[in-house]
Amino acid sequence: IEKHNIRFISGMHFGEDRIFNYAFLPKAESVITLSNPFYSYHLRNNESLSSHFINNFMETVLYLHRAKIACVLPYAKSPDELSRFIIKDLRDEVINALNHLEQHWKMLSVNQRLSECRLLINSDYPVYFNTRELTQNSKLLSCFKVIVKLKSTAMLYVMFMIYQRSRS
Repeated sequence: IEKHNIRFISGMHFGEDRIFNYAFLPKAESVITLSNPFYSYHLRNNESLSSHFINNFMETVLYLHRAKIACVLPYAKSPDELSRFIIKDLRDEVINALNHLEQHWKMLSVNQRLSECRLLINSDYPVYFNTRELTQNSKLLSCFKVIVKLKSTAMLYVMFMIYQRSRS
């Protein structure tokens, strides 16, 4: 860690541990992984940083996605394996960002909601965002991808409103 000057990114409020690990892992002499989880993550209160709303969350998760891909790229066994991994990870990150906004929707003002919808629409998605595999078996992602393609903030806002009403 000292030799390679690997540090946590100051001021990053989500994913800083992941960025640290993505920088550290390629420098490690060896890595051992286990398939069994050794901890379970629980939010104990609403004051946790993990439970706070993060503006432009999609930008953060896309940054994390790109950092992860850069970390694992040298270790891919085949182009097909890498492609499946990249698409699955992007899919998980996009769902994570949509869930983040949905979980905080009610606490946001109309202007904040519109701003976040605009940011989601105009994010710098990688080219493989447009692959069919990304939306496979997901109505949410299929709708989201069409809305992004149409660049329709209003449609995304309505999608979140409908989803909120369907849950109450």
